Order: sequence, then C-alpha cells, then structure tokens
Amino acid sequence: MSEKGNKYPGKKRPVVAVNPDGSVAGYFECIKDAVDKYGMDRHSITDSCRRGTICRGLRWWYEEEFREIYLRGETDKLKYTLDPNRDRLTYHFKKGHKAGNGWDKCSEAKKKRRREIARERALQMIQEGTKNFAKPKMKRPVRCITTGKEYDSLKSCAADTGIASNQIGRAARLGVATHKKRFEFIGPDERLRKNGVQHITSSAPLSTNTVDMLCQMAEKAYQSK
Repeated sequence: MSEKGNKYPGKKRPVVAVNPDGSVAGYFECIKDAVDKYGMDRHSITDSCRRGTICRGLRWWYEEEFREIYLRGETDKLKYTLDPNRDRLTYHFKKGHKAGNGWDKCSEAKKKRRREIARERALQMIQEGTKNFAKPKMKRPVRCITTGKEYDSLKSCAADTGIASNQIGRAARLGVATHKKRFEFIGPDERLRKNGVQHITSSAPLSTNTVDMLCQMAEKAYQSK
C-alpha cells in the first residue's frame, strides 16, 4: 500500500492537537471525537496530519507519529509559526491583508483600470438598489432525509440542525451521512431520485414510520453502491 493510503483500514486512529510552541493542546481517541468538540470538517484534520496544514489554529498529528517524534527528543519538529495574515480559527486570509494579493505588482495603468471598473460597478449597484456588493450567492433548497424537514438554504438548515453548512452541503452532494443525518438538495421539480430512493415533497409533516422507512431505504441503496 502506498504511503498516502490508509495503513489501518477500518481502525480508529488517535490524533494529537499541538500548539505553536510544541505543547499538546488535546488528545482524541479518534478524529470523530475531535470533530464533535471543535466542529470542523474531519478531512481538515486528516489533511493536517498528512500534509502539515493548520486546522482551527492547531497542527494535528497521528498519535503514533507524535509519540515517535517525542520519544526521539525531536520536539522542535512539533513547533510551528502561524501566519499573522490569516485568521487563527479559519486560517483564511484576514480582511485587508497585504500578503500575496498582487496589487503592488500591478502597473499603474492596470490599477487605474481596475479602480474605474470597481467605481462603475458600485454606481450601477447603488442605482439598482442592491445592498450586497459581493458576488451573489445562490440559495440551494435542501431537505433532511432523516427528519423530513425542508429548508430554503444551507444557512437555515445549519441554524436549525446545529451542523456546519459546509458539512451539510458535502453530505447532500456526495450522498453520505453527517452527524447521523442524511441530506439532499431539492430540485426545481420537487421530485428527486437520489441514492436509488424516490423522495416526494409534501406540505404535511412526515410521520415517524415514513421517516424510518426512508432512512432504511436510503441506507440500503447507499450500501449497495
């Protein structure tokens, strides 16, 4: 098996969260326990363990790798420096950062042209009465297959279920479960066929038996793939 593959298929691998100074921030028996506490996507922790990226302001290690480094006394390898231009929790670039935006490298003519375009767009949006100057986001209606509830957007679904919107979107897109719930995007025709199971939108709330039946059918269809 290659180095990138999972050496322990089907086995829970303990993980360790490390602070920038190399001290231990937390220990978890499996990635799921860390996800339940911090609320991030499990793949972010996996990427941190494999590639050394930052997740929730911490560097993550598989426990066996961390123990090996610690026993060798190479604790300096555990230390790292956070980028001051990035937010500590999301590690996205902060608003107004100057790192790598390429603006300083642009010629004066190009800067002038970009300012003119921005000014024209701002005036146009003011005249149209548009409040949001950012790129418009499309709301995608979503349904929780497990509970039968429907939402007009991922944001409203996240607010009701307490699950991050990116996790709900990923579950609906890939047909997988997240936090023991399954989701799907609602099509314009309000009649979907996903994972081999047909779901029909109804204004009346679904009964418990109907929800259980849909969950069992979705689970069987998912396992048959």
